[in-house]
Amino acid sequence: AEWTAAVHPEDRPPAMALLQAVIAGERAEFITEFRVSRRPPGQGWAWVATHGAVAERDPASGAVLRLAGVSQDISERREAEQRRILLAREVDHRAKNVLAVVQSVLRLTRRDQPEAFIATVEARVAALARAHTLLAEEGWIGADLHVLAERELASCPSGSVSLQGPTIAVSAAAVQPLAMVLHELATNAAKHGAASCIGGTVALDWALAGEEVVLSWVERQGPPVPPVPTRRGFGSRMMEAIVRGQLGGSLTMDWQPEGLTCRIALPAARVLSAEALGPRRRAAAAPREAVQPPG
Repeated sequence: AEWTAAVHPEDRPPAMALLQAVIAGERAEFITEFRVSRRPPGQGWAWVATHGAVAERDPASGAVLRLAGVSQDISERREAEQRRILLAREVDHRAKNVLAVVQSVLRLTRRDQPEAFIATVEARVAALARAHTLLAEEGWIGADLHVLAERELASCPSGSVSLQGPTIAVSAAAVQPLAMVLHELATNAAKHGAASCIGGTVALDWALAGEEVVLSWVERQGPPVPPVPTRRGFGSRMMEAIVRGQLGGSLTMDWQPEGLTCRIALPAARVLSAEALGPRRRAAAAPREAVQPPG
């Protein structure tokens, strides 16, 4: 009774069924894996591999007199297997997301100018590839927002960009969508905005505000822009779809005469990695020094 009480409730029925089959002589050995309560109680569950058999039966009745076996703690092995399963699922999920975005890019990017079409598609796929590489470097658990921003804004001229914000660990699911948003902002700034002319500046700041991660993109001293764009391009539509649809946030674009200002608010629960959810208040009090990504 003490032994069965220690077995995890979900594992108890199959383990007991196998044991009863051995006792009844229907099976020769008891070989299985299940979870048992750690000692002292309340310390979680340990996975064990058990190999046992009937060691002695009553000659007259055939009743079991003694069972013999050995159990081995295999918790580390089972946890490693679970991590591999989760990693495989995450890689599969991310790969499908990448393919879906690539399909959207190919379908919606203007094709009336083949050379520009090729360059645009290559740049967007490269942004996905950079995010993929960063995730792989971090073991697919997420990425540092500062590093992510630094890589996506590296295409802007050296000295034109500043990054400022606390240390934030972005979840694996949010890395690639956020990379695409930053890529579109950086590309627009380099082609048409503040990063396209000498003296123009781009400032990307982020902060934790309540239950949100808020990013602020401010361009100044660039070429004059109309207050309202005459046509929304694919980049703007894609950013809005990503921010609202994939990340569950909000996006505000303000085309001021002195440059674009963009505010992105994202739910912390959707953007932060599981490891960052607990200490995020503490992280907010440790801002990084503003730096400029290499050109």
